Amino acid sequence: MWYSGSDRITGLDTKDTELINRGTFTMRKPYRNDKKRRIQKKAIKEKPMTVCIAAIAEANTKYPKIVLTADRLVSTWVNYTSGTGKIRPLTNYCWVLIATNNALVSEDIITKSIEKLAETSKETNEKLSVEQIVEIISVECKRRLDAERERFVLSPHGLTYDSYITRSKELSREHIDIITNNLKDFETRDYDFEVELLVVGIDAKPHIFTIFQNGQFVSYDVEGFAMVGSGKATAFPEITKYLYHPNVNWLYALHRVYNSKRVAERVGGVGPETDLIVLHMVDNGDVTYWPADDDTKKLLDSGMEEVKKQEVTIYTKLLEKFNNLFLSSEPKK
Repeated sequence: MWYSGSDRITGLDTKDTELINRGTFTMRKPYRNDKKRRIQKKAIKEKPMTVCIAAIAEANTKYPKIVLTADRLVSTWVNYTSGTGKIRPLTNYCWVLIATNNALVSEDIITKSIEKLAETSKETNEKLSVEQIVEIISVECKRRLDAERERFVLSPHGLTYDSYITRSKELSREHIDIITNNLKDFETRDYDFEVELLVVGIDAKPHIFTIFQNGQFVSYDVEGFAMVGSGKATAFPEITKYLYHPNVNWLYALHRVYNSKRVAERVGGVGPETDLIVLHMVDNGDVTYWPADDDTKKLLDSGMEEVKKQEVTIYTKLLEKFNNLFLSSEPKK
């Protein structure tokens, strides 16, 4: 049965009304041509909560490492501190860090990805590369988006993707164009779920990828670091304050990543609890991990405080010199 009446989800609700299969639906201006609605949606759309950061260290050595950190503030319909954290192992050599505005949906994507990963490994009887794992997660993100498109855009009209194609001859060119545009614009306009994933791992070499809710992914192996979540804009200038590259000493990477996370706590949605993990290769070629304990994090915190004190001391002396120069200068007439 066709949907009758206005439909906020599909965007078909202007004054134009057409009779289709004894039912009616109304049409409105396609989202892509409605600049006002695009700006409004962009302004109010929620962003992924939290901050997740990963950085490669000692990439070209026998024992490459990746430093991972994230807070524990989780978002669903309420915000709460999680007991499980946002850093999850996919295999012993590949992990995922999750920044999302809906932990229930993102968990479903990760769970299905892990199941698919196990099936693929069993079929091929081979160890998957980090990039292959990224591609599996990417497919699951795309499937979720396609399912939501079908549910919100096509289902109100009694259509699926298959039936939309087979019954397209019953629709006018105008109707086809509008539905097609709504399908294309759905992610930007009505898809309220947002997730940014960091997938990190060590196979032949260390890797960092970001994956978004539409399945697009990007490699950050060359940069050597990446971050996702609402705190990334604040964390980025901190980690790039000094030169960074994938071959830095892992202890240097450890305090740079940790400092960046702590600075990101100034942003709303980033919690004070911190998970800090070092993924690293060992002698037999396996990959294991080292979780930083509370003593390690306290030591890193004390280092940050010491640096702040030194900065205050240095700038106080500089300002005194500037003040003396000001006082000794002759006033301009």
